[in-house]
Formats: sequence, structure tokens, C-alpha cells
Amino acid sequence: MISAPSDAFLDRLKALVGPAGWADDPEILAPWLVEWRDRWSGSTPLMLSPASTEETAAIVRLCAAEGAPLVVQGGNTGLVGGQIPQGEILLSTRRMRAIRDVDPVDDVLVAEAGVTLAEVQAAAEAAGRRFPLSLAS
Repeated sequence: MISAPSDAFLDRLKALVGPAGWADDPEILAPWLVEWRDRWSGSTPLMLSPASTEETAAIVRLCAAEGAPLVVQGGNTGLVGGQIPQGEILLSTRRMRAIRDVDPVDDVLVAEAGVTLAEVQAAAEAAGRRFPLSLAS
């Protein structure tokens, strides 16, 4: 069983991402704590949604220093429940949504962790390219 983190530790995490980057209200957390097929549900004392790799790294460093477990969640579309926290801090990439670069000459597209597959495909198409990944799930 995961022990509950202290309020002081949670406050330090909240400070890393600012008011727009965290949630602890059960109604806000609810959609992020259930696997989309309703097979698994979980709990978290805090969801952090960093806006940059720097904020993400600061969260990981602080949690590692404190021995606090993290669960990272992208689109919450996994089919095995690994994205559902069971008491751990939830780190959601949902605010990291930038397409950083599209280079059609070298066929390179750089996207942040929270960008959806549809957004990547649209950015590639706008550059005259295709991103042909399709998920069967």
C-alpha cells in the first residue's frame, strides 16, 4: 500500500506547476482515474499537468528525492490499466501539446508528449506529408 504524501510535499509539487498545473478535486480527477473501457479505476492524491519538459523534470526530481511514486498518463487510452494510478501521484502530459517542428525535407516532426495522434497527422498533412500510424485499439 502506498502511504499518503504529506500536505507539505503536495504543496511543493503544486508550486512547481502553478495553479493551472494541478488538480485534487475529485470531480476534476474522475475522468483521469478510470480506464476508458471501465475495467480499471484508481485514486491519486494529486494530478500534476506540467506545461514543459523543465516542469516535468522538476516533478520527477522531487518525487525521486522523496521516494514518492509517479504514474505517467498520456491520453489515458491504454488497454492494460498501467496508466491508472493506485494511490501514486498522477503526472498527466495533457498540457504539453505543442508541435515543435515539422521538417518536410527530412521527414521529421517533433511533438510534445501530450499531442494527440490526430494532431500529429494533421500537422504532417499540412506539410504535405503523412503520419501513417493507426491504432487498432
